[in-house]
Amino acid sequence: MTNKDLILEAINAKQNAVCSFTNYAVGVALETMDGKIYKGANIEHSISGLGICAERAAFVSALSNGEKHFKSIAVVGSKTPGTIDLTLVPCGACLQYMLEFAEDISIVCYIDGQIVEKKISDFLKSPYKYTK
Repeated sequence: MTNKDLILEAINAKQNAVCSFTNYAVGVALETMDGKIYKGANIEHSISGLGICAERAAFVSALSNGEKHFKSIAVVGSKTPGTIDLTLVPCGACLQYMLEFAEDISIVCYIDGQIVEKKISDFLKSPYKYTK
């Protein structure tokens, strides 16, 4: 799947966001190594801390279905239905979450109006890594 195709899947997922507090809808498309797509949307909740970001929603769905190997994730969002912001990257919490399950995943998003592909290390310069 191309980055543009993955972005289109994320745009489709954005329609399922539940964001009545911020009105900021986010959608993602998470691609496994074997080409399966798991979508996620942000789900806000009236009790702080009980909502979930779109990235983590997609990972929870994939992991719950036994997936363990991930290739890429596309992230889009906006306040205006039918549009996407031309700069949006995953939040720090989501980047840290992804690091746990997919350290080498490609993150596809818009930065300055261009579709770009980056790695977690491009965003988190000194991530926390748990060691046993």
